[in-house]
Amino acid sequence: MDTHSKSRGLKYKLWIAYILLSVIPALFFVYLLSNGFIINLQKNNIPTNQLITLGLGLGAIILMSISALFLLYRPISSLEKVSKKTMSFVIEYLPKDAISSTTDEVENLNLSFMEIFKEVKLKVNEANKYAQELSELNKKLLQMTVKDDLTSLYNQIYIKERLDNELKRAHQFNQPLAILMIDIDNFRRYNNSYGHLAGDNCLKEVTRLIKDSIRDIDIPARYGGEEFLVILPGAKSNEATQIAEKVRQTIAKYPLQKIPSSSQDRIKEQSTTDAISSLTISIGISCYFQGSGINTADDLIRASDNALNQAKKKGKNQVCLNI
Repeated sequence: MDTHSKSRGLKYKLWIAYILLSVIPALFFVYLLSNGFIINLQKNNIPTNQLITLGLGLGAIILMSISALFLLYRPISSLEKVSKKTMSFVIEYLPKDAISSTTDEVENLNLSFMEIFKEVKLKVNEANKYAQELSELNKKLLQMTVKDDLTSLYNQIYIKERLDNELKRAHQFNQPLAILMIDIDNFRRYNNSYGHLAGDNCLKEVTRLIKDSIRDIDIPARYGGEEFLVILPGAKSNEATQIAEKVRQTIAKYPLQKIPSSSQDRIKEQSTTDAISSLTISIGISCYFQGSGINTADDLIRASDNALNQAKKKGKNQVCLNI
């Protein structure tokens, strides 16, 4: 039985008790008047049949009154118990200024429930606020597990998992897939010449240029120190080569700003004879297609590493495709 049904049952009991205690005695009194009982009583001349009716009526009223009291006893005693327990709860758990008491049990119960409702609503709002903050924190933590702090690109752990999924999808739908393994040429020299702050700025600039040069569907990641990996879904070897060339030329033409991180770096910059003012990149490309012999993400990465080494051996600032 739900709360509404219980409430309705109590209401019916109260109505029955009300009828038994007031309406039926009133109807019996009207019956006596209509049969001239009052007039006969004043004349001290009451017929026997009226006396019998009076006795039966009074007995019935007494019996009905007892029944009504019995019906009222349990709801009223239960109401009193609930009121006491509710007041005890309010006194124990709610702020002192929230407690208000009267001599009316029902009013006490009503006031107590109103205060409890206010407190519950406050706690629900606090819980919702906490849940929202927790959700935001979880999002940040999730981002920290898949993103690189410096460049905000995907990290190596995530990109390997993503590459594995992309490779499975390419195999399932018989589509090509390519990756670019990008390495900044002479980055250690640049870092030593201008300091780590300039090196960090260089990585950020290269990240931006890579993102500006690839397609919207491509997935870039920071694979390691100065290495980047870009997944090219659906790209054949010729399209992958075009994208790689675009990235290489964009970075080769871009004047990277030197930002010495301290006065010591400035001295180092002035005294270093092999300091460089611009950077280039080398790119290795590997492709998956039916019959390519590539079955796993590690196979793709290994092939792109081999192509990258070929580009380095050829003099750097090169794009090489692993065939």
